[in-house]
Amino acid sequence: MEKAIKQLSEASVHLNSLGRNADALMKTDVKAFIADARATSQSYRQVADQLDVLLRTNGPAIDRLSREGLGQLPQLITETRALVSSLDRLVSKAQDDPARFFIGNNVPEVKAK
Repeated sequence: MEKAIKQLSEASVHLNSLGRNADALMKTDVKAFIADARATSQSYRQVADQLDVLLRTNGPAIDRLSREGLGQLPQLITETRALVSSLDRLVSKAQDDPARFFIGNNVPEVKAK
């Protein structure tokens, strides 16, 4: 019986210690977490408000872009690829024979006297 009472007393001390640790955790870490969460929520609210103003202000331009501009995007991509390919060929020619590239095929001959 004394052994059971001693174990019960030790368990009680351990539970008290856990309770104090939980209380300390609630007072510091959880409060800090809640404060950070509140600040994050406020930041998100500000961003949402700014986006709302931005979208309301630029709504017509965004609508026009989506109707007119985005349809031309595939053509722009195709033409950009063709341009890059042409520039690659041009650079290759310049690297292969720089003198001919810059001067051309009509190099005047110098006659010795």
